[in-house]
Amino acid sequence: MTLSISQLKDKLTELGLIIGDKPVSFREFKERLQSIGYTRGKYPLRIHLLGKPKENLFGFYPYFKDTKAAEIREAYAMYVMLVAGYSSDYANDAIQWGNSGIPIGYGDLRYTEWNRAATNELVNDLFNDQK
Repeated sequence: MTLSISQLKDKLTELGLIIGDKPVSFREFKERLQSIGYTRGKYPLRIHLLGKPKENLFGFYPYFKDTKAAEIREAYAMYVMLVAGYSSDYANDAIQWGNSGIPIGYGDLRYTEWNRAATNELVNDLFNDQK
C-alpha cells in the first residue's frame, strides 16, 4: 500500500513523532527506536523500527551498511526529511510503513487491511453454526 506524504505524517503524529509540524529530537528518536539485525558480520543488515508493530510501524532501511550508531543517524536524517515533506526515501523503500508486525525477512514490512468487525462476525457465525 502506498501512502501519501500527508498520510505518513498523520501516522507519525499518531505515534507522537511529530509535534507542532516538527520532528522530535534525535535523543527521543533514538530512545524510541528498535534495531533488529538480520545477518551477522562486521556490518549486518539492520532494520530500525518505530511504532506499534501490529498497528502503525515505520521501518528505516539505511542505504549504506555501517555501525549501528551511524545507521541510526542516517535513519534520523531520513525521518527528518520525511517530516519536511520529501518522499524519495519512502518511494525507494528505504522507509516503509506497515501494520503486520515485525518483518521476518529484511525489507518486508507489510500492510494488511484487516476489518475487526467483519472478522468477529465471521467467527461468531462459525461458532453459531456448530451449535
